[in-house]
Amino acid sequence: MEEGFYPWPSPYEGFTAFVGNGWQPFEKVYEASGPPRLNENKHGPNIHSGNRSQEISFDWRSGETGLYRVAETIPGHLFTVEAWAKYVPSESGLQLYLGIDPTGGEGFEAPSVVWFPWRDMTPNQWISTQESVRAQGDRTTIFLRAVHPLGAGGGHKPGGNTMFDDVSLVDLGP
Repeated sequence: MEEGFYPWPSPYEGFTAFVGNGWQPFEKVYEASGPPRLNENKHGPNIHSGNRSQEISFDWRSGETGLYRVAETIPGHLFTVEAWAKYVPSESGLQLYLGIDPTGGEGFEAPSVVWFPWRDMTPNQWISTQESVRAQGDRTTIFLRAVHPLGAGGGHKPGGNTMFDDVSLVDLGP
C-alpha cells in the first residue's frame, strides 16, 4: 500500500473513500445502515510495514467489502500469494478471505474466484495468510475481502475494522 491512495466515490455513499493505488474496490451492502468505508491508515500500530495500510471501517455497518488487483502471470506457472491483515473483534464476528482468480477476472462473485478463509483469525495483531494457485492465463487477480455479517460493534465501541497490508505474488515456476 506504499504506492499511495486515490479518492473513490463509493456508489453507496455520499462521500469519497480512499483506495490503495493499483487496487480496485468492491462492496456489497447487507442493510440500510450504509456500507463499510475504505480509508488510508497511517497509524503506526495499524501498519504492518512501511507508512500506510488499507483500512476497511465497518463500525456498526454490515456487508462485505474488499479490494482486488490484477497481476501479470505466466500461464501454467504456480504462484503463491501472501497477504497480511489486522482486525478489531466484533460481537457479530468477522471473516477475512484471500481470493484468487487464476483466469484474471475482476468480479469478486465470479465462479472462477477461489476463496480461502484467512488461516489465523487472532484479533488485534498482524496475521498473514498464504495460498498457491496455477495461473490459467496471462493475468491472475488477487482479492482481499472482509465480511461483517451484522451491524454490531465490539462491546461499546465499533468493531470489525480491518487493515490489509503487504500483499505479494511470487512465481514458483511451472
